[in-house]
Amino acid sequence: MTRDEFIELGTQFSEHRKNVSSRRYSKELKEKAKIALNGGFSIKEVSEITGVHETTLTKWRDGKVKKQVFSKAAIVADLPESSNITIITGLKIQDLSKVLSLIQ
Repeated sequence: MTRDEFIELGTQFSEHRKNVSSRRYSKELKEKAKIALNGGFSIKEVSEITGVHETTLTKWRDGKVKKQVFSKAAIVADLPESSNITIITGLKIQDLSKVLSLIQ
């Protein structure tokens, strides 16, 4: 990747942040950042030009980005006279399954 292509990469990330409210980047932008990292630019340089945190860039480069799915569940007792409601939030789906199996 040339220095001009590297500067253009910064422009593309900047445009993305202007047009999108979330910090989710397309596969194309992630791949371009990885090309810059593998092409001799340091994590710090790529971070400065793209505005992406160094830790995130390291995960992209190393392929360690893993999306976690979290849950929100309400558990209501089966008894009609019961007014107990327990709210469970922030568990990974597989952990919620384990909790639910313990209650049944």
